[in-house]
Amino acid sequence: MALSLDMAKRIIERGRRKAEEMQLKVSIAVVNEHGELIALERMDGAIPVTPQIAWGKAAASALFKKATGEFEPRIQVNPAFWTGISAMTGGRLLFGRGAVPIRRGEETLGAVGVSGATSEEDEIIAAEAAKELEQQG
Repeated sequence: MALSLDMAKRIIERGRRKAEEMQLKVSIAVVNEHGELIALERMDGAIPVTPQIAWGKAAASALFKKATGEFEPRIQVNPAFWTGISAMTGGRLLFGRGAVPIRRGEETLGAVGVSGATSEEDEIIAAEAAKELEQQG
């Protein structure tokens, strides 16, 4: 199953509701399993660079099939390697905390990335947004 635009919009909407509940202004990106952008929203008041950061986080999560927070221990051990990967991809992949895979069962359909708050808050919003498909069956 592929992520549709309608699914991506629902995921973003759920993330936006969570951000509003937390009184935060963020950008939310949804990508497919290849890290290609499906949908992106920058909330009014979110910092202008946050859409690109959210997309980069989502792309890294989708391609590696992991939450970006899981990279933190590895990055601390060898930051030059992870910076190199980001540079090799023209900055397309960002390994900062705040993105999670979107899954249906065992299949990774893509990922959702968030930027604009603290890394912990970004991750909370992304995790909530990803739940949208879980509840749809």
